[in-house]
Amino acid sequence: MYFGKNLIFFIEYFCQCRPCCYLMRYFWGISVCFVLCVACAGADKNNRVALDSARPKADSVQGKGTDDKAKEKLKLVLDCYWDDYNFCDTTANNVAAGEQRFSNFLMLLHYADSLDVYGAVKKFVNASYVTFESRNRYASMIKHYLDNPESPMRDDCVYVYFLRCQLDCLSPEDVAVREYLEFKLRAVSKNLVGCIATDFKYVDRQGNVSALHAIESQYTLIVFSDPECDNCKRIIPELMADPVLQNEKLRVMMV
Repeated sequence: MYFGKNLIFFIEYFCQCRPCCYLMRYFWGISVCFVLCVACAGADKNNRVALDSARPKADSVQGKGTDDKAKEKLKLVLDCYWDDYNFCDTTANNVAAGEQRFSNFLMLLHYADSLDVYGAVKKFVNASYVTFESRNRYASMIKHYLDNPESPMRDDCVYVYFLRCQLDCLSPEDVAVREYLEFKLRAVSKNLVGCIATDFKYVDRQGNVSALHAIESQYTLIVFSDPECDNCKRIIPELMADPVLQNEKLRVMMV
């Protein structure tokens, strides 16, 4: 609607300013409308193509480990997911489509087996390292989507695969980048799902020194809070009153 008003205003202004007969002004107005409509249609088509190329190619994959056929189909999709994408193209449409495709790629990885995840990630990282600019762009995306605490797609288990594959693709000259990735890999690998949490010592309110692994409980919930945080002060009483936490098999430790 906004574009239509601007177009009408432009035609009216053009017809008032051009010193020629009414038919000539009418002809020029129709010509301008036709040219602008064709241009907008072409731009819209390009946008649709970019968005379509970013969508997952396995819409039928609904759940993790549903059956062997679904797993095999998902594996095939992941194997060729990036084959038709040009990592060297730095145009705005292609970069935007690449980020959307990467986001969909992460969602598909959630449903895949660990071996398939590793293979797909390795192929993606190898392809994205085709240029220095592409490497940096997708390294930033990896960190943003998988390492950012506020990211809804954060997944340490998947992040480990990306870090390992990135390390494998580095050249010997990338010393600083290698040190950073190795540091991140050590940090992320400490508390993965299914692994024993890293032990640490602490001092309780009575001054007694103990350790995490010394807690005798089947489950332990560690809550990190700040005494000066207003939200923490509000949430702690709610946690204490939660019936789920009133379980003899569970111990809650506030840090």
